[in-house]
Amino acid sequence: MRTENKSISTNLFSWLSVLLLGVLLFVGYFHTISAITQDLGRHILTGNIILENKVIPSINLFSYTHPSFPFINHHYLPEIIFAVIYNHFSYNGLMILSLLLVFTASLLVFKTSQKNAHTLAVIFSSALFLRILFERTDIRPELFSFLFLSIFVFILFKNYAKKTNLLFVLPFISVLWVNSHIYFPIGIGILGLFFIDNLIKTKGDVSNKKNVSLFLTLILCLIATLLNPHFLQGAFYPFTVFSNYGYTIEENQTPFFLASLGFYKSSFTYLLLTLASLIICMIISFKKIRLIDILLIISFTMISFAAVRNFPLFVFAILPTFSYLLTQTIVKIISLFPQLHLKKLPLYSLRLLILFILLFQILHISSLKTLEAKPDTGATPGVNFFIQNKLQGPLFNNFDIGSYLIFRLYPKEKVFIDGRPEAYPADFIQEVYIPLQEDPELFKTYDKKYAFNTIFFSHTDMTPWAQKFLQDIIQNPSWKTVYLDPYVIILVKDVKKNAAIIKRFAQPHDNLRMTSLHNGGKKDILRALNFFVLTADVQNQVHLVEKLLAIDPQNCDALQFLAQYNATSSSFFNMHEKRYREDCL
Repeated sequence: MRTENKSISTNLFSWLSVLLLGVLLFVGYFHTISAITQDLGRHILTGNIILENKVIPSINLFSYTHPSFPFINHHYLPEIIFAVIYNHFSYNGLMILSLLLVFTASLLVFKTSQKNAHTLAVIFSSALFLRILFERTDIRPELFSFLFLSIFVFILFKNYAKKTNLLFVLPFISVLWVNSHIYFPIGIGILGLFFIDNLIKTKGDVSNKKNVSLFLTLILCLIATLLNPHFLQGAFYPFTVFSNYGYTIEENQTPFFLASLGFYKSSFTYLLLTLASLIICMIISFKKIRLIDILLIISFTMISFAAVRNFPLFVFAILPTFSYLLTQTIVKIISLFPQLHLKKLPLYSLRLLILFILLFQILHISSLKTLEAKPDTGATPGVNFFIQNKLQGPLFNNFDIGSYLIFRLYPKEKVFIDGRPEAYPADFIQEVYIPLQEDPELFKTYDKKYAFNTIFFSHTDMTPWAQKFLQDIIQNPSWKTVYLDPYVIILVKDVKKNAAIIKRFAQPHDNLRMTSLHNGGKKDILRALNFFVLTADVQNQVHLVEKLLAIDPQNCDALQFLAQYNATSSSFFNMHEKRYREDCL
């Protein structure tokens, strides 16, 4: 009876913890769709173009600056899927797809981890690894890479335990992968690691059945990469894409570089914590370390350190290894200290601790996100203004906003640039796009060349050249600000054809006002505040800081700002200074 109760207790804990892990994964991925103002809209539009024309575009269709520049679309299959789902089920359908992909991928590696690890270790490891995974939660083609990688991991570890013909599913997955996302070499790489592991274990016995099947699968997967619209060029594209990449994107930077610039990423903290734990586990249980564990840890640590966008790859590839080593470490500690035998451990306390950690993570993550399958407001009101008032191009826009403008305005309007550095000559970005924002005279030169009529600019762009451009263009008498919100600013050239729009909406450059604060949320207020800090508009800063304090009364930055602003006041009592000293110092 006692054994039966113990079994029921263990099963109850397992089911409850798995349920909480599922909830944590859900709150991590179910949030406002911010990708719509980045790449998602362009992906949907491209998918519709492919469906309509039955041809995959091989040139940059969307820009008037380089409309014929060759472009390798390495993610056209997800774009078609995104378009079909969006056309029938809108954003709700896209969110469901995102959740299905990530849940399936996570379940596969969870099941893989359970094969050689204790349930407690797998659950703890999963809770830790999910915080690394949450670095990338937007709806993007890379979600398909997460699924394909998890399938590779699941099948390869299954084959590691016992030879299976499921290996020959992997070439078919490779065909899908090469047409879905640029990460497809990762699958071949991890397959190669398992082949090397088995080759070494069998002392180079090429006749070994596992070696033969792994090698044959590897060759078939390599051949599968050729089955893409660009053949060899498409197969080698992941290794050549950065040969023409004139723009620095945050997601492609190393976590160490971003940290040096002051960009805090909790996912990086969890990654370092995981690596430290791995090292400890490897030291304690070094006799139980498998060669494949070492190969995977070294490879995917290097990959994750190369760029923050690679963090999820570390999660799906290393979770089974981490769970296994953690289990072996616990067993080793218990063997060294017999008094800590598993039956004598306070299991109930340990289980409660794990459940508490999961609940805390769920509450923390949900507090950081808006749990809704709606698109981020972003540039939507600005584009609505553009359309409703029949503004015209040629457009000058910045990199950050280009893809959304394509989604909403193509084919009527084309953009100056969009969020695909590889779709433009590198020298265009380095010698035209960036310099013309830094030098007003150079802007005039290119204005003559391209005859800009409207500037549509995301002022949340924090690059030095964008900030310099905004400061200059607002003061430029040849351009009139006709729209400003917490995300974008729209200016039109002061010419006859824009006279009506200027008369109706133009704002004086020394007294700009926000046309709308969208929903008036904290994020919008902070975006608006950053803009008025840039333009040195103190009155608007004070107004927005007061709005911020109404939402977040203990915001120390806001309290400090008002305390300093009121420091010269003749008032005997400075309420904000008092609150700042009491709450923030």
